Amino acid sequence: MRDRGHLLLLLPDEHIYAELFAAATGVSLTLGDMFELSSHLHDLTRTINVKLGVKREDDYPSERAFTTPIKTGPHAGELLDREYFESALTMYYEKRGWDENGVPTVTA
Repeated sequence: MRDRGHLLLLLPDEHIYAELFAAATGVSLTLGDMFELSSHLHDLTRTINVKLGVKREDDYPSERAFTTPIKTGPHAGELLDREYFESALTMYYEKRGWDENGVPTVTA
């Protein structure tokens, strides 16, 4: 399993996704084409959501994530650090080419 930044791929040979897409739709795309199209679709979806009123605050988890310790697993007893989350969200927006409020730019 490998994280490519856009999509967590579960099949051992990631190129099979392009083959499956071609088999289902009759449209041949490379894996790179699929990543690029999915990125554009994500930007379009975000643009529509912003037009409908979604804002940065809506990308936060519930307050409980910052106030209730994790119960089990390797991070048991820990809380989500608000400053860390804020920094990670800002970095995510920058990587996507969105502004500081999570609004896609013309170049995104």
